[in-house]
Amino acid sequence: MDLLTYLHHSWPMLLRLTGEHLALVGSAVGLAIVIGVPLGILITRHRFLATPLLALAKKKGIATISGVEMFVQQGARQFEIWTGKPAPEAEMQRVVEHELRRRASQPS
Repeated sequence: MDLLTYLHHSWPMLLRLTGEHLALVGSAVGLAIVIGVPLGILITRHRFLATPLLALAKKKGIATISGVEMFVQQGARQFEIWTGKPAPEAEMQRVVEHELRRRASQPS
């Protein structure tokens, strides 16, 4: 049986399975947004909550990524897109961390 014949005969099943797949993916993304966005806002506004929530995620085996790491990775990808060259990620990380420490030591 060639591909076109298979697609022709299996069209209803493929359509149903595609719909089920989209519903499952949409549910997962929706739940991630409904749970993740409010938690992210809560952690940002109340820093003392960050440590227990991140510890719980680590205990449950949920991957986490720091805001600094995400910032550096986004900058690295932009650098590579704009220049066509590999980004100096270690140097970018060093500069960001240095600037954050400098700003933290300044009086408000």
